[in-house]
Amino acid sequence: MKKYLSLLFLLTIPGVCLSQSFSIKPYFGYAKVRMGDVNADNRDRIDNLKFNAEQNLPYPDPFEGNYAWGFSIGYHLEDNYFLTAGTYYFKETRNLNYQDISAGYPVFFINERMIEYFEINFGMKYLFNYSSWNRFHFYLAGSGGFALGWSESVFKYADDINTVDNKGDFSSNALTGLFSAGISLRLASFISIEPEVGYRVANLSQMEGTLKVSQNFPNIPDGQIEGTENNYRTESNYNYSGFIANIGINFLIDFPN
Repeated sequence: MKKYLSLLFLLTIPGVCLSQSFSIKPYFGYAKVRMGDVNADNRDRIDNLKFNAEQNLPYPDPFEGNYAWGFSIGYHLEDNYFLTAGTYYFKETRNLNYQDISAGYPVFFINERMIEYFEINFGMKYLFNYSSWNRFHFYLAGSGGFALGWSESVFKYADDINTVDNKGDFSSNALTGLFSAGISLRLASFISIEPEVGYRVANLSQMEGTLKVSQNFPNIPDGQIEGTENNYRTESNYNYSGFIANIGINFLIDFPN
């Protein structure tokens, strides 16, 4: 442990880091998310709207996953071990814009939703039988991080007598973890391609933020609601956990002694 702490301390001293080996890897991939709770909550809200407005309204596509990207910096600690630090970004939107005039009057329904996620992580990467001369390496990696998550929603409806105009803006944060395995294929002395698969643990639980509600159902008791709640806590959990698949280009930087 003292040896590792000493090496980390040396990295902070100007001039000494010029004798170290680093890597920089931008990557792009696809990430699954476990947003079943969020999707179910949105369907319940639409079901309530359908009942109150007596209309047959569609459901938007659920949150399931989307493309993601980030970059990582590696430091060759010793032998097969690399220290890593990086970022990760994910965003998914699901928008529905529905109009109908079959009832003899216009019906409008808008359901726009967005989830967003940003993470900073630190970890370690182990390359089996590592050698700077080998073109092919199999590796395992693990990291822990801190993540910020955001969610925005617009829920609007209008017919000949009923109106709804709700907006939500929420956020949360949590500690996260990632476990992955990949292959490093060296194309030249300073560049390699690294496909990777893994699983991210990132449950941000319930979010907090501002909820603005404006709805008017004249034919329903207590059908008129108007107000803003600045410390609203969502009923559903925002779980960004799921399988990931990335491919990155790893640039190797060797500073001479």
